[in-house]
Amino acid sequence: MIIEKVLHKLKEENDGVLGSSVIEKGGFMVAMDAPPELNIEKSSVMAAEVFNRLVRNVESTKVGAIDYIMMEGSKGDMLVVDVGNVYLFVRTKKNATIAKIMEDAKDIGKKIEALI
Repeated sequence: MIIEKVLHKLKEENDGVLGSSVIEKGGFMVAMDAPPELNIEKSSVMAAEVFNRLVRNVESTKVGAIDYIMMEGSKGDMLVVDVGNVYLFVRTKKNATIAKIMEDAKDIGKKIEALI
């Protein structure tokens, strides 16, 4: 599938990326590129739910649309990028170069949005 190839390219071009996925805003998995031990499907669906709740709560603050959320963990980070009708979920190693991954994730998000 084309989307899996796009996700694989993100991982190939960023040493810090462990895996990624594309999730519909309702929680349905569209595509993923990750080793099974990451349990990325489960964590992606949970991250989509967190993002949806955050969007609903932040609307009242007049901050505007949320483009992404970043969650730092003791063993790595999770990045969720809003890509139109879906979310791009990226799981990284601890101390990965987040700025480059973020930039690449936003670019890949535009490609995914065009494909969907």
